[in-house]
Amino acid sequence: MKSATPSVESALDEARAFGRHHAEIGDAADRADAHRSRLNTALRGLHAAVSAGDSDGTTEHHSRAKAALAGLRREMRALADRAADGNESIAAISRHLRAVEGSQSAAADTDGDTKDIQTSAGTEESGGSKTGRSADYERRQRQLRQLEVRGFKLAGNSDYEQRQRQLQAFKRRQHHE
Repeated sequence: MKSATPSVESALDEARAFGRHHAEIGDAADRADAHRSRLNTALRGLHAAVSAGDSDGTTEHHSRAKAALAGLRREMRALADRAADGNESIAAISRHLRAVEGSQSAAADTDGDTKDIQTSAGTEESGGSKTGRSADYERRQRQLRQLEVRGFKLAGNSDYEQRQRQLQAFKRRQHHE
């Protein structure tokens, strides 16, 4: 059982990382909500200014709406990045738990679970999916390839720190524009 200790420690590390990702998702959601609120206020002001024929007010509220929308977009990207980080942590925890299972003796398996599935012809062993990948996974991969073909640069499977550096560079670039 001592051979499972590194896997358990790694799973604990990933669980702590997931906790950080979860907290960052909450923070980004709060910031997105603030941007959404500012956007709604700016749009109501824009509507009133346009209705009143106030060109100065229209310009001001239009600028505010654009700024709020840019902030909302930025936070939605941050939410997606943190969700991806959380999914990576969950996948890593799952791998570590499988490693712990693998270190246990096959004789210790007492849950009675088998790979048998019920079919119309009776019971047979499950072979899993034909490709080993879900339809959702395949769909997401097609979408990513389409985005790459269109010239979008994707972060891909980069680590958390690299995505943080990319986010900081993006924020600096947005600030200078």
